Amino acid sequence: METTPWIWRNGAFVPWEQAQTHLLTSTLHYGAGVFEGVRCYLTNQGAAVFRLRDHMERLLYSAGVLKMEVRFTLDELCTAVLETLKENGMKAGYIRPLIYFSEQDMGFDPKRDKVDVVIACWPWAEYFPAEGVRVKLSSYRRIHPQSTVIDAKISGHYVNSILAIQELRGTDYDESLLLDHEGYVAEGAVENIFCVKDRVLLTPQKGSILPGITRNTILRLAHDLGYETREMKLLPEDLFSAQEAFFTGTLAEVVPIASVDAHVFPLAPGPVTQHLRRTYGELVAGRLSQYHSYLSFCH
Repeated sequence: METTPWIWRNGAFVPWEQAQTHLLTSTLHYGAGVFEGVRCYLTNQGAAVFRLRDHMERLLYSAGVLKMEVRFTLDELCTAVLETLKENGMKAGYIRPLIYFSEQDMGFDPKRDKVDVVIACWPWAEYFPAEGVRVKLSSYRRIHPQSTVIDAKISGHYVNSILAIQELRGTDYDESLLLDHEGYVAEGAVENIFCVKDRVLLTPQKGSILPGITRNTILRLAHDLGYETREMKLLPEDLFSAQEAFFTGTLAEVVPIASVDAHVFPLAPGPVTQHLRRTYGELVAGRLSQYHSYLSFCH
């Protein structure tokens, strides 16, 4: 990966190569950390972070789920992200805030453990091929919602995603799609999913998914553009009967799905997907003034 000079750690900048922690840090062993993935875009007004406050609110919510005592406020974390971008001179790229238990403690109740907060940023190229992705229905199921807090972005949850992605090795697939414990469509390994049927957008309802910030943005954009949207339980058969499908996510943005297993979508990328993708691109580039509240500019 491409590096940058500085990482923000607990209120101070440290050189990238010196941002280290001990091998016996609790979170490294048990996955009890929380994080966000955030994007910064170059606009005609300079660098801007997309939905920064929403990401930081979810970061603190996730930390609260693990009963972490975070010593920085929401406003301080938002400021720290902007300062990290400016310190590194980065105009566009990816931002990774992480909160973790940093004590050398092998116990399972880290209530007294020190909590560290770090913010890193770096350039990240296109995540998926622009023309569309080939998707495999994973043999793994999304984590049962009663076994965790499913809408918290907890590091340990992503072992489920890693297993699903590793299943693709040696195949021609680009991404996995996981079902929930009842056999309904849940989400991609690291994305939410939409399908389009007769120009109506369908997406899995909350309950077994991480309801993404990009997903929320697309629901609003679709409404503003005059499309009907429905959050509902979807079987794989419902997906296969749609004309279009696409993933959404911080890295994926809006990416068309060309196929799921042997099923090829007749419109890939379809007109609704292209419309939403184009509008989303204009939004994050700062060209749609009605959505400027979504952007935090690095002045």
